[in-house]
Amino acid sequence: MKEMSRKILFIPALLLICAIVGYFLLAGVYCLPTERMEKNMKESVEIFYAEDNYPQLMEYKNSQLDNFTDGIMLLTASNPNHDNVWYDAIKAERYLTSDTPVETILDVYGDGVEEPDNTYYARYWHGYLVLLKPLLMLFGYGQIREIMMFCQLGLFAILLVMLAKRNVKLIIPVFLMWIFLNPVTTMMSLQFNTVLVITLISMIGILCFKEKFIIKSCYGWCLFFMIIGVLTSYFDLLTYPLLTLGAPLALWLAFDFSEHFWSNFKNLVQLSIFWGIGYAGMWVLKWIIGSLITGENVIGNAVEQVAFRTSFVADDTVITFSKMMHELQYSARQYTWIFALVLLAGYFVYRVLKTRKLNINMFVSFLIISLFPMVWYLVMKNHSFIHHWFTYRELAISVYAMSTCALIYGDKYLVIKDK
Repeated sequence: MKEMSRKILFIPALLLICAIVGYFLLAGVYCLPTERMEKNMKESVEIFYAEDNYPQLMEYKNSQLDNFTDGIMLLTASNPNHDNVWYDAIKAERYLTSDTPVETILDVYGDGVEEPDNTYYARYWHGYLVLLKPLLMLFGYGQIREIMMFCQLGLFAILLVMLAKRNVKLIIPVFLMWIFLNPVTTMMSLQFNTVLVITLISMIGILCFKEKFIIKSCYGWCLFFMIIGVLTSYFDLLTYPLLTLGAPLALWLAFDFSEHFWSNFKNLVQLSIFWGIGYAGMWVLKWIIGSLITGENVIGNAVEQVAFRTSFVADDTVITFSKMMHELQYSARQYTWIFALVLLAGYFVYRVLKTRKLNINMFVSFLIISLFPMVWYLVMKNHSFIHHWFTYRELAISVYAMSTCALIYGDKYLVIKDK
């Protein structure tokens, strides 16, 4: 009983420690001088002149960059410091001269508008500033994009190498997921890069911990997924955050599969709940800390936004599930991966016929994970509908989970086993 009590009490304690550490890290980077950041912003102006808010790299909607939000991130990072770094770290102020951040960048750093107004975005953690502020001291926006490409490609290569050593067939689902996300876009946009990097690191972490048997208990894995949720809430500006749960969870299941369905189901529910505790708990702590530090009603503002993002209405349009899915499939339309999935479905049928047995346990377990995006869309109706051109990326969970199921179907064991 005492052991159980300690485990339960450790959960909120760990969450609070994460919030305090995150707050101190932000306060630390707000001590950095912004003069060099402003200089690099001026050198980056030409990119925004050429691209504007939402440039498309290809003819498809899924190739659209989000320079609008990248502009918010860069303006927040380069905003001059005030006297109190603790206040600045919570408030996350930025310049505001026009309707869009890109126009503000052009006004302030291109045309040299003096004494621009300030606005703020206090309901988010803006944890990306821990990395973006130091980078912006050294590099311009274009160079930071190159660094993002290098990091994402490097992590992707590491993951493929690690998977190849364990089960070479598991390379294909990761590759399909990556193509579905449109890596050219995710590597070029600060906004879209964060969630994918967290996902890749989490999947690499699962393989490392499984191989070395560092985490042996279900409780340990629950805490691992809780930390993933914390990092997602801390760094992300609400893009396609569920990917950091769905993809690592499918990989975890592939290496920890039970012949008993209810055991798999229990594990999926537990790990998902802990991810949710980390994700939602970190948000709530930011709202509480923000209200206490600034004296403003950050909690009230955040609750209003939650109500808006989960509403059935967007620009006087009543959102139905069919309308939402129509927009999402339009954004996700990529004929190459559709062809690949058809081949995988054929391979799955071949394995079923070869083994002469349909493993309902395995199929349903991975099917549950593949349905996670649908639950997210039903909850985050407004946000998913309005921003369909990037929220479609939640469906990468379905692509990854079902392709993993198809490829490992019929394998009695995977490479990693208990010693």
